[in-house]
Amino acid sequence: MLNITIVVSVFIIISAAVLVTANTFRIAYLNNMDKATKEPKSSDEKPPLENDDKENSKDKEDSNDKEDSKDNKDKKTAETKTDGLTLAKCLNGAAIKNMVKSSKVFLPIAACVFLLYSVFLPSVIEREPLTVLAVLQQLVLFEVVFVISPIDIAVKKIPNQLVLLAIYIKIAGIAAGLIIAPDEWVTVLVRPLIGFLVGGIITLTCLLLSRGRVGAGDMKLYAAVGLYFGMMGVIEIMIYSMFFAAVTGLVMIAFKKAQMKSAMPMAPFICLSIGIYLIFMYL
Repeated sequence: MLNITIVVSVFIIISAAVLVTANTFRIAYLNNMDKATKEPKSSDEKPPLENDDKENSKDKEDSNDKEDSKDNKDKKTAETKTDGLTLAKCLNGAAIKNMVKSSKVFLPIAACVFLLYSVFLPSVIEREPLTVLAVLQQLVLFEVVFVISPIDIAVKKIPNQLVLLAIYIKIAGIAAGLIIAPDEWVTVLVRPLIGFLVGGIITLTCLLLSRGRVGAGDMKLYAAVGLYFGMMGVIEIMIYSMFFAAVTGLVMIAFKKAQMKSAMPMAPFICLSIGIYLIFMYL
């Protein structure tokens, strides 16, 4: 059996690497989106005619349609550029240096992750090795979702690259769990797969019924949460996050900051819900 101290040390190193990689990717991703959406637009539109109100109205509608079409095209261009962005491309000396300099977001994330580790590890280190391993993996997921949250708030999009990073880490965790306790393969392997399917299927249903309020990125992220927390865990986190999103949405509508049809970025609420779940579960 592997020494649990070695496993903890390895996952702390992995956590630090994930924190740097994910934050470097976040900056590159948002920079690409910003550059693609702020390209200078050509103004070759003719001024509306002034001698006929109907023609003026029609010209204004055509102009608005053209602007909407241009915005959609810019958005698609931005998404194409960011879809081609990989974690490997972002992980270089210049990008990491730039990430450290822009510490307004990175330092709070790093401080929060350090605080979580310092709070949770002493309380679970004496438990069964699989429990310790599960907590380590869930803390890594928390920090990945923490990094995703500013992206979702800024551009209402959850990068596939970071969701895949979380899934790859969980696969490594499953492999470690099977080495530590091969007899517990149902707990280590089957329950995460069931949680993955449940999280994905429930949010896929919401996606089909919500008419755009739930995005494909939310579905993938909830599926990843199910992989880490199992069926009951992902359902509980889903209830928490949707409750927080609904309350926030109502407050924003009351202050006229949003409309009933406005889409809410779910990653911050998922992150908050994971934190609450971990507190109730292990402390």
